[in-house]
Parts: sequence; structure tokens; C-alpha cells
Amino acid sequence: MPIGLTPRLLGRDEIDRALGALEGWEGDEHRLRRVVVLPPERQRPLRDAVARAEQDMTHHARVEQSRDSITFEVWTHSLDRVTDMDVELARRIDAAVAAVGSSG
Repeated sequence: MPIGLTPRLLGRDEIDRALGALEGWEGDEHRLRRVVVLPPERQRPLRDAVARAEQDMTHHARVEQSRDSITFEVWTHSLDRVTDMDVELARRIDAAVAAVGSSG
């Protein structure tokens, strides 16, 4: 069942605090981004775990996959800005990365 958050825009100071608590993320008021380095055989389990989080939140990341990494980029498309929903999705992506096991 979706969690039904209403997106709340975050100021730069809130984003900086959130980035300090997230693993390997960078960004600003418009985008949060993390590159996860992991072998190809670990990528599908990570993508699946992130897809479950996205479905639960009804909020989605832009995902780019290469041979040895996956890049996640989150923002609230309707506002073209970072909101509290993006920070929550980033936390869930971090939890998925930790569960799958990776570096980066």
C-alpha cells in the first residue's frame, strides 16, 4: 500500500543536513544523485529492491545502469525540485544498497 506522502520542498540547509545523513549522495535543491559501484550479478537484486521501495512510495528515481555501476537520481518531477519524498526515497535506496552489499 502506498505511503501517500505529500511532497514538501526542502531548503538548501535541509538538503545539506539530509545529505550528511545519507551514504554517498550529492546534490542540491534540484537533484540528489548517488553512484553505486557493484558487479553485474548484484545489479538486478538492487534494481528489484529499489523498485519495491518506489512502488511502496509511488515515487521513482531515474536509474542509469552501466557495466559496473548504477546511478540513482531523485527529484520530484512535478515541482522540478528536491522534496522530503526524495530524501525518503534516497534513504530507502541506501537500505537496498546495504542489503545487497556493494561499494560506492
